[in-house]
Amino acid sequence: MLIFLIIFILLAVFVQDLRGRSVYWFWFPSLVILFIIDARLNHYQTFKTQWQSASLCLSFIAIQLLLVTLYFSAKHKQWINISKELLGWGDILFLCSIAFYLSILNYLLFYVSSLFIVCIFWISLKILSPKNNKQIPLAGLQALILIVFLVIQLLSRKVDLTSDNWLLPYIYK
Repeated sequence: MLIFLIIFILLAVFVQDLRGRSVYWFWFPSLVILFIIDARLNHYQTFKTQWQSASLCLSFIAIQLLLVTLYFSAKHKQWINISKELLGWGDILFLCSIAFYLSILNYLLFYVSSLFIVCIFWISLKILSPKNNKQIPLAGLQALILIVFLVIQLLSRKVDLTSDNWLLPYIYK
């Protein structure tokens, strides 16, 4: 039942971001709470395990944001606040909120694959319709991709987004 509430919120994030390039802030703490509860109840994750994984994922995002900030600041030869022009707070909060559900390897898999999919989608859309909005609804599109990940998890007994165990055999092959 929790997963359907999570999917509903992710759909709301998708629709809001697509329509207005902004998302209500209260969706993100709601997602964090639901992610923590679902991981505890349905995937038997301990609070310690969840916190360790979330800490590493949040550190990864913080480093990514710092590197992007430094890159654009060096490029423009002045300090650039990437949350003003380049990346919305909804995008940042979305990436932070999913850190409380996805394990470290699942987070990296989601992060890289969702950015790749969003880039391909956005480039294709720009080619087909060059007059569209220049802002990419990143949080919304990533929310849609996360729904696909969650549905795969629901349909497959092997996939568990809260644990790296299902990915490890693919890495060690």
